[in-house]
Amino acid sequence: MAGLLGVTLDAATSPPETTGTVPDEGAVSRWCDCSRHAQLFFGAVSYPGLVGEVRCFGCGALVPDHSGPAHGYMLSSPGCWALYGSVLAWRNALPGGDGTMAQRIVDTYAVQHATNRDRRNRQSVAVHLMSLCASVEHGTSGTRLQKLIGDWTHHDYPLLVPGPNGYPVTVRDVADAGQRSRRAIVDDWATSAWAAWSAHHDTVRAWLAQATQPGARRIKR
Repeated sequence: MAGLLGVTLDAATSPPETTGTVPDEGAVSRWCDCSRHAQLFFGAVSYPGLVGEVRCFGCGALVPDHSGPAHGYMLSSPGCWALYGSVLAWRNALPGGDGTMAQRIVDTYAVQHATNRDRRNRQSVAVHLMSLCASVEHGTSGTRLQKLIGDWTHHDYPLLVPGPNGYPVTVRDVADAGQRSRRAIVDDWATSAWAAWSAHHDTVRAWLAQATQPGARRIKR
């Protein structure tokens, strides 16, 4: 199976559909009109005007509370996965394309959904943190990273603990942003996510340094 970047990940299988459950009374913290995000992701499908919200157990964002598909190992609430889909749809519709912004969207969503101890998710978090490090600290372009990142996969990366306590910017902020401000919010999302993993910056920087050495073939831990 191809991962988020279109790169085949080790031992990957087709992601199953994850069905949400009816929320318990009191589980919904507030109500909002989420039909705009649903239309972006689901097209012309009819969607209720008022949708309950829950916190995504991956990134902590307040997201629409509904059943639906979710990623196979990058654990998130279905509503969060739907918001991410709407952001990808927006990105794909932009004229000309922006490789760096596109890569930051993929990297940031991945590192904010790091609760699964599965080997594939450990790999995903490590590789996308390396990509964020290269982008934020070294200014490496998204186009360049898309060529490099395939060489960083297929390694059994360790679980990075402890993970961040929370994230100041999430996919919800990107989805809610207006067209004119959304690019800037994506940058804030990426830089704040990288900062949230500060306890493991030295480890990720060492992985990146080794992976980008001439003739590098594997990551030593």
